[in-house]
Amino acid sequence: MEKDIKNIYDTVDFNKPLDVSSMDYVSFSNAKVCHICEVKFDGSDNKVIDHDHFTGKYRGAVHRSCNSLFRMPTHIPVLFLNLSGYDVHLFI
Repeated sequence: MEKDIKNIYDTVDFNKPLDVSSMDYVSFSNAKVCHICEVKFDGSDNKVIDHDHFTGKYRGAVHRSCNSLFRMPTHIPVLFLNLSGYDVHLFI
C-alpha cells in the first residue's frame, strides 16, 4: 500500500495553476465575507483568492490567515470492515 501511495504522489500533479474566469474575479471583488470562516473582511487581514490545488478552480474569497490554515490532508485514511472475528487489538 505504501508503494501505491508513493506512486500516486509521484504521478498526480497536486499543484495545478490557478484557473480564474472573469466572473470569478467579479465574485472575488464583490465578496464581503470569507467563505471558510464566514467572517466579514476588514482592513486587518488581506482578502485573497482561494483555489483547489487539484483542479485549479476558484473556490472563493478568503482571509490570508484562513487560506494558510486550510491545507490539503497529508494522510490517507484506511478503514477496516468486518473485523469481529479477528484480533483487532493487533492492528490498532
